[in-house]
Amino acid sequence: MKPSKKWPPQSLCNYPVCLTPSCLPDECLARQDSDADNQEQDYIACLAVQLNQLLIQQTRQSMVLFGGDLIKAYLVLEIGYRHPVAQALYHSKNKQYAFSNIHSLAEATGIPRETVRRKIRELIATNWLSRLADGGLVICKERLASYRQTILPDQIALLLSTADKVKALQAAHHR
Repeated sequence: MKPSKKWPPQSLCNYPVCLTPSCLPDECLARQDSDADNQEQDYIACLAVQLNQLLIQQTRQSMVLFGGDLIKAYLVLEIGYRHPVAQALYHSKNKQYAFSNIHSLAEATGIPRETVRRKIRELIATNWLSRLADGGLVICKERLASYRQTILPDQIALLLSTADKVKALQAAHHR
């Protein structure tokens, strides 16, 4: 779908420059110093744009990594999130830890068990995950290394940049 040339409509966003991902527009900061009737709405709108940029970029990266399948991306994130120490130490120390399995992922995510099972099977086939003898799931070492070297630094930079923008907006709003 092609973006509309009229986006953003002025009725939805008075600050089309807020959509520029590389900087926090001076207009957003200046509006926080004004006595505008809509100052709180302006503040929330500018914050929302900054946070949405972060989420959109992360979603785009996930779409690329997982061939457009965000359920797969979500399941891999859940596996890493639920047992981060186990995931990190498993490859280096080869000890047994508690890991997510298909049943626990289905319960935690609300995704039907059969869908989780099918997606996990596909993730194993594409070398994203390995299944342990007890059914636990481990993110493959090569994929972890690739993620840490290529995607994680960009995500951290984007997160820090977004945090700086949000702090600047908060400081201007609370003056």
